[in-house]
Amino acid sequence: MNETNIKFLSPSGEIKNIKVYFANAQPWFIELSLDGEQTVKLEGRDLFDCLCALRTETDALGIKILCNGARIDAFPSPMLQSSGARKVYITEIGKQALRENLVNIFEEAPAEKVGTVEDQFEYHTKWIDSLG
Repeated sequence: MNETNIKFLSPSGEIKNIKVYFANAQPWFIELSLDGEQTVKLEGRDLFDCLCALRTETDALGIKILCNGARIDAFPSPMLQSSGARKVYITEIGKQALRENLVNIFEEAPAEKVGTVEDQFEYHTKWIDSLG
């Protein structure tokens, strides 16, 4: 099991750190405690899927997870998903994803680049459509 710190933005605008534990192989999961008492374990088909499950819960609470995996313009390729999706591509409308645009999903991202899971999937669809 690995661990990292992720920043999150509370509804009041306060930035806090949380320690996150995650699998390095199947079964994929992310485990954390937002309140210091109750631990939450989210499982998925890869780490990106686990992060999306976490964000679905935090989005409903008005909490923004400030990491690359939560950026609206970030998404893993199918090849990356088969290996756990610890990295995602930062994409730009009308441009192919490039290897130099690969980033770790848990590295910090600016709040203005982060959105909801729904926003992220909508952007990804627009990006795919822009390449055709």
